[in-house]
Amino acid sequence: MGLSWALGRPTLGEAGALNYAFHVNHLKHWMGWQGGPKELGSPIHPVRLLRTDPPVFAFGEPFHVTYPPQFNMVYWYQGYRQFFSFRNEIRAVFENLRALKDVLRETLAVTLAVALCFCLVLWDAISHRDSGTRSVSTWVLYLPSVLGVLFFLLVHMEGRYVAGFLCVLFLAPYLALDGWSGSTRSALRTAALVLLVVATVYNSSKQLSGAVQSAVGRVDMQSGGQWAVAEYLQEMGLKAGDKVASVSPGNDIRCAWAYASRVHVVAAIGNDAYDPEHQREDLHLFFDNASIQDEVLELFREQGAVAVVATGIPFDVSSPGWRRVPGSRAWVFRLGPQISAGR
Repeated sequence: MGLSWALGRPTLGEAGALNYAFHVNHLKHWMGWQGGPKELGSPIHPVRLLRTDPPVFAFGEPFHVTYPPQFNMVYWYQGYRQFFSFRNEIRAVFENLRALKDVLRETLAVTLAVALCFCLVLWDAISHRDSGTRSVSTWVLYLPSVLGVLFFLLVHMEGRYVAGFLCVLFLAPYLALDGWSGSTRSALRTAALVLLVVATVYNSSKQLSGAVQSAVGRVDMQSGGQWAVAEYLQEMGLKAGDKVASVSPGNDIRCAWAYASRVHVVAAIGNDAYDPEHQREDLHLFFDNASIQDEVLELFREQGAVAVVATGIPFDVSSPGWRRVPGSRAWVFRLGPQISAGR
């Protein structure tokens, strides 16, 4: 009800339709879309394009949140056209099958343990037809999980989306072992369960080793020292709610520094839905040309920004006025009433 009221029309959710447009019909995302190709239409209220060389975007209104382009994506993309293309759908299915293969490869030990258990159950079902029939009939209970995986194969596949479904499906052959009796079958059941536990521990340790090492070593998991940037902004005197601008290759969706310092990003250089192929050239144009940098900084100031944060820059910044944040690959420019990168 609340979502329907906010959108002004009945809806169960817009994420599915928008993701279909993104991943099947290749609507450009996440930040900077100004319209096109023709069959996809154009946004009713896109992020504002202030200049094109380099592309500068403003998005301080109407949402007063940390990073507005990633807030209420339905609003920024309202106006796109949905359509069905059999060719696009087939291509999406094959891409998602490759993604599912990668998901299973990441948990290869568990996948192999489950496959072995499934073969064991299947062999037992063939050898003992009566008990096998009863066991196979319960597999209908897992149909919702099968359908869940199939639905994601039609649109977009990521491990986090299908993890729950895969857990249910992976448990299916082990639940079929519950009724096994006799010394041989009991030994096989125990061996299958022990193998699953060992495989799970192995996969978990492999997946979490990096995170554990970073936590023990107190290393910033976000490259570029995001927390160092947040502390530096606070040391500069920025307060919660202050407006800032961002300069980065691509969108700045992972701006942990902005969330930690509770600032409001209102403008940016960096996009992935307008002209993502020329990000490096845009950054060089901004940092290497003093007059252009002055013009862009003035645009940032007009949006109310009091500082500019540059992160993920693939080269050292040597322009006047930019200060390197200690312990990071980030630079900050403090905006005042008069700004000049050439001074």
